[in-house]
Amino acid sequence: MPTIKPNPGPQTTFLASTADLVFYGGAAGGGKSYALLLDPLRYLTTVPGFHGVIFRRTSPEITNSGGLWDTSIELYSQVPGAISRAGNTLDWTFPPFGNRISFHHLQHPPNVLGWQGSQVTYFGWDEITHFLQRMFEYVTFSRGRSGCEIPAYSRASCNPDPGWVKTTYLAPWVDKSFKGKRAEPGETLYFLRGDDDEIKWVPRGTQYAQSITFIPSRVTDNKPLLARNPGYIGKLMAMPRVERERLLEANWDVRAEGLVYAEAFEAQYDVIVEHFGPRGEQVPDEGGMDFGLKAPFVALSGYVDHDDVLWVTGERYVRGVTIPTHATAIPRNVEWFADPAGAQEIQQLREAGHSVRSCAHIPTRGATGEAKSPKRSGIDMVRHRMRTGRLKIVRQRCPNLIRELGLYIYDPEEPELEEPLKQDDHTLDALRYWVVGRDRGAYVDAMPDPVADLRTLAWS
Repeated sequence: MPTIKPNPGPQTTFLASTADLVFYGGAAGGGKSYALLLDPLRYLTTVPGFHGVIFRRTSPEITNSGGLWDTSIELYSQVPGAISRAGNTLDWTFPPFGNRISFHHLQHPPNVLGWQGSQVTYFGWDEITHFLQRMFEYVTFSRGRSGCEIPAYSRASCNPDPGWVKTTYLAPWVDKSFKGKRAEPGETLYFLRGDDDEIKWVPRGTQYAQSITFIPSRVTDNKPLLARNPGYIGKLMAMPRVERERLLEANWDVRAEGLVYAEAFEAQYDVIVEHFGPRGEQVPDEGGMDFGLKAPFVALSGYVDHDDVLWVTGERYVRGVTIPTHATAIPRNVEWFADPAGAQEIQQLREAGHSVRSCAHIPTRGATGEAKSPKRSGIDMVRHRMRTGRLKIVRQRCPNLIRELGLYIYDPEEPELEEPLKQDDHTLDALRYWVVGRDRGAYVDAMPDPVADLRTLAWS
């Protein structure tokens, strides 16, 4: 079979580690997923009885174009005699022993019970922060039973995240609040589970202790990727602050907190303005709409000029009024993007002669392929306009929008979820529907390639 070699540096260190658990990554572009596929290949063709499993949280994340399954074809099809199955079952079988590696999802907690009785030598976890802690621990520690001469082991890729991976398993490496001795990149530590269910760090040689290490990697470690995609760093730099800090700067401490749209009040972005900008000829009116009766009904209106700057120049913000009344009050000849949950309201407005589209949020993904909620995806799109100088709000025309911009905050009680509080959001929902409705395709095209960091290994 052809010879495959890892990139020099972190990827080579990852493949050389003998720890029971190895976490790899901590930024975009370091070749994480490809390394998870490569690691078991050395045993699949040489050790009888070796079997492996690689997990993603959901099935589409495995089979999406350019995803884990496509990358396995790129790698494993180079092995003479390797046979793939694609359908309800996704796996590869390798000569000469019939060893197998399969691909599965663990979307819901009960899915882990399907692994009872399994005998698996290698577990790979692609984007481990997407899984629940109890999923990882149940499968890794109860199902890792080798049927060959290679002891059971697990490997996991990750990006910076404020949740359980940081505070539990990687605390000595990345958690600044960790009270014990800090660990160096690639240093192997040992742990036991205490009676209080907490991780206890113990000396090497402690009976029953599990070994663990963390090997950080960044896009600058991946010279082949940068040679093929010289603009990739620029795309990472164009992302919103939190994702940029995590995926480019490997920052484990940054989190979305405080104001959701802090850029609106930062002078460098000049979002809130005093006067209209030049409109030009044949520029149609547009707007966004959020429905409510007890809560406010909101209709934001304006236009997008020839420089692709979205100008918000008017708002209707009213409680306790029915749709027929709104239909007579809002401007006509406007292309409205509205809350997709308001099918009945949309129909009423159409019957009254208004052009209203349901704003269907197309799911987007972060730089490493992670699925994002519709709200978070939409917020990213609004912030992207703010950060690129393509959203202007005329102060005197939009007092409620500006007021809510100053009140809309992330939930301080659950910072790990990075979801805004469901309050003071009516005008901002309308703005989000408007921006998503017109920008979703262009925004996705402008974001980093979610699988670009997979193209990392060179054949020799």
